[in-house]
Amino acid sequence: MNDEVNEEKHLEEFCNIFTGRKNANEFDENGEYKFFTCGDKPLRINTYIYDGPAIIISGNGSYTGRTNFYKGKFDLYQRTYACTIKDNVNPNYIYGLYAIIKNELSKKISGGTHGSAIPYIVMDDLAKFNIAYNKKTFNIYSSTAKILIEKILENKKENQTLERLRGTLLPKLMNGEIDLENIEI
Repeated sequence: MNDEVNEEKHLEEFCNIFTGRKNANEFDENGEYKFFTCGDKPLRINTYIYDGPAIIISGNGSYTGRTNFYKGKFDLYQRTYACTIKDNVNPNYIYGLYAIIKNELSKKISGGTHGSAIPYIVMDDLAKFNIAYNKKTFNIYSSTAKILIEKILENKKENQTLERLRGTLLPKLMNGEIDLENIEI
């Protein structure tokens, strides 16, 4: 295959696409792993079905098509999709594909989800999602996307740590257990 050739490919050529098997009410607020549903934020659960980088896509409801990137152990609600890179595909492609899907999927969904009252997407909507592909360009794009997405993930993790710290320190400050005048910064 020529690196300079532009092709139309489908997402299923790059990714394994699957859904979870659980109902949303199977979450455990003290669970060890992320549990992605079609809701705004992930829940927690004590089981996982995949460990690694994945593109997570809400399949129905008001958040239909919401796309997230997650790296680690997770489980899925039965109407939430995960796209994971196939073994024979450049592992960096997951980052480029995420950037494309996040940007383009919402445009396609707003113009044509299935259902009347509650929008939804089906497996084939994702499997047949078109990707403009040029090997050389996609390698560069995916490598750049990886750097940016990894930094975003690092910043999110740091923000979560700071939020927990604030949640611990603020009540102590308000109760007078901590005196800011005696703290050197």
